Amino acid sequence: MGISAEKKRIEHSFSRAAATYDRFAIVQEQASRILLSSIWEADFGKILEIGCGTGNYTKMLLDTFDPDKITSVDLSGPMIRRAGERLGAENRVRFIQADGEALPADVKGPFDLVTSSGTMQWFQDFQGSLNALAGLLSPGGTACFSIFGPGTLRELQEAVNAYTDTPWSLPAVFFPGRDAITAWLGALFNRVVSRGHMVTLEYPDLYSLLKVLRSTGTAPKGGQGTLITGPACLRRLEEKYIQIYGAVSATYEILIFKAWEKRQT
Repeated sequence: MGISAEKKRIEHSFSRAAATYDRFAIVQEQASRILLSSIWEADFGKILEIGCGTGNYTKMLLDTFDPDKITSVDLSGPMIRRAGERLGAENRVRFIQADGEALPADVKGPFDLVTSSGTMQWFQDFQGSLNALAGLLSPGGTACFSIFGPGTLRELQEAVNAYTDTPWSLPAVFFPGRDAITAWLGALFNRVVSRGHMVTLEYPDLYSLLKVLRSTGTAPKGGQGTLITGPACLRRLEEKYIQIYGAVSATYEILIFKAWEKRQT
């Protein structure tokens, strides 16, 4: 089965941003550090990382847990290459270009930790993917991941709603929420904890915010057409934004999940 059109858009968006990602991924690094602080164990021999990007979180895992082996997958080839450049000759990491929802047959586990930072919100079948990833855990294994929740970029969405009468939704509108994911994990694990963090950043203008989104690959073009068609359009949208909020600020909803003690099937 081939990759879906939506996944192709996501892959293209992140591949295009591979060279600029590290310079602009401020909130993504914050999410990784918050996630890392939620994993209090220190003994993980084998780790599976979904969505390694340029390898920033991969390096955190290496430095913190000193595992025997990390298998890191990412949908984007350019991102994988950047991660390989970052970690150089580190032979404990195996990088694989693959869809985290359709892992290659040779990614078998069992893994002591399955983890992901800021990636799984892009999954098209989140619940089914959780089932598959839980199946790769060792009996005493842990799943711990962060995603960006549906409250992400709520200011931009509200400004867009005020600007146009045509329905136009940002990708975050379709991201799964905390309650749904907690319930899905609860069907698979006896122990589940979740936390929510709101991080708000301010930008000098709307162009700067949109540049960050484009430069980190986090605004893949959907099938709704082009919202901003030129400088005048950008200026009018920014005026709406400032009219509502007084400044160009953006909130990022970071959701952290940890699950362990797999239920017997």
